[in-house]
This record gives sequence, C-alpha cells and structure tokens, in this order.
Amino acid sequence: MTGRRKGTCGLARVAARHKFYAQLLHDLHDSWRPATNGV
Repeated sequence: MTGRRKGTCGLARVAARHKFYAQLLHDLHDSWRPATNGV
C-alpha cells in the first residue's frame, strides 16, 4: 500500500466502519423499541 493510495483506503475503511456502526445501532434500537413500548 503506497502513501498515495492510503487516503482512499483509509476513507473506505472509515466509511465501512460508519456503515457497520450505523447498522449496529439500528439493530439495537429495533430490539429495544418493543421493550420501551411495552412499559
């Protein structure tokens, strides 16, 4: 991996991580919603 391509690779990695956490938070929110509505 060259220094020139490091920026693009890092950007893709950050985007993938952001997508992963966004999906994770979405799943957690969906799993918690019935419990809060039940109360």
